[in-house]
Amino acid sequence: MVLLEEAAEEEARLYEFAILYPSSLSQKEEQEVLRDVTTLIEEAGGKFRERDVWSTRGLAYPICGHREGKFLILHYTIDPARVREVDQQLRIMKGVLRHLVLMVRSAEPMVKFSERYDLWLKEEDTKDRTQKTEREEHVRRQIADRARRQANRPQKKIEHTEVKEEQITEQIQKIITDKDIDV
Repeated sequence: MVLLEEAAEEEARLYEFAILYPSSLSQKEEQEVLRDVTTLIEEAGGKFRERDVWSTRGLAYPICGHREGKFLILHYTIDPARVREVDQQLRIMKGVLRHLVLMVRSAEPMVKFSERYDLWLKEEDTKDRTQKTEREEHVRRQIADRARRQANRPQKKIEHTEVKEEQITEQIQKIITDKDIDV
């Protein structure tokens, strides 16, 4: 009990509010849930610091029949004595599946998941392009090596024999004559 009283006497601290809400909400319903959450915290004296909205994520287990949800991460400075009442209100708030309130010890800026995810996608794309380029270069080298080996092979010599014009004419006459054709 002494710790709670001491916390109440201290000035506002930085807290992180992680809110899970259904991904199946319409855009209007989603905006209402986000507005209700931020209004609740601000009415309790919270001062907004940062916000990060995550995209749809699969859940490890169904929560109220939902297998996917969206996360909202909010950083607020708020009086520690008011955090408990905000926590209780979030438990019964319509549209909130789960929530978590954490005290953030340092005042470092929030690393936004959405920005890190975009950076990771760019790195993966770059990595894929690099691997593709390396594979293409490897195939080009193999083709060039094969062409060099074939160029270095000794060529078979084709012997040309002289054929006289009379022999050619004689062979053509044999082919053309009707004697050999069976009708």
